[in-house]
Amino acid sequence: MGCSSHAEIVKLVRMFRTVLTALFLLFGVIPTMAQEDFERLQVGVSGANLRLPAGGTTSSRHVGLIIQAGFNFTRWVGIENHTAFYSLGSGNVLRSNIIGAKITARPAAAPFMIPYGVVGVGVGHITTGGYKFGSGSMKTTRFALGSDFPLTPLVSLRLDVGLLSVYPDSTQNGINGALGFVFNLKR
Repeated sequence: MGCSSHAEIVKLVRMFRTVLTALFLLFGVIPTMAQEDFERLQVGVSGANLRLPAGGTTSSRHVGLIIQAGFNFTRWVGIENHTAFYSLGSGNVLRSNIIGAKITARPAAAPFMIPYGVVGVGVGHITTGGYKFGSGSMKTTRFALGSDFPLTPLVSLRLDVGLLSVYPDSTQNGINGALGFVFNLKR
C-alpha cells in the first residue's frame, strides 16, 4: 500500500493515534476505574468574586457564577470543565469556558476535606468593550487550588481560589474566589 501524498500520511497517523488512544482507554484506564470507590462525576455551582482591573467601573471586584463539571479517571487524576459568567460593569460581561487537568489528594478513608489543584486553558468572550477590555473572544487560563468538604455522600461544600487570566490586548490577571456546592453523581 503506497501513500501518494503528505495529506494521506497525516491522515493515517491521526487515525493510528486515535485507535491507539482508544485501545489504551479500553484496556488500561477503564479496568482500573472499576476497582476503586470514589466520586467519578462531579457537578458544582458556585458564586464567584473576580478581582480584575475595572472594566469601565471604579470597582475591580466583579460578581459571577461558576458551573464546574468534572470527571475523575483515578483517585488522583481527573479533568474539569470550568464555565464562568462575570459582570464587569458598564454592560461588559465576561464568559469563559476552560478545560483543565485536576489533581486531587483524595485519602482512602472518609475525609474531612479533599484538596485539589487545577490547571486549565480555554476561551473567554467579552460581549461589549470597555476602556480596559476589548470585545470578542480571547485566550483564558486558570490556575486554582481548592478543597471539597463532604457534607453527605452526594453533596460537598467547595472552596476554590485561583488566578484567572484573560488575554485581550494585554494580559489581565485576576484573583478568583468561589464558594458553592458540588454534587457527586457517581461513586
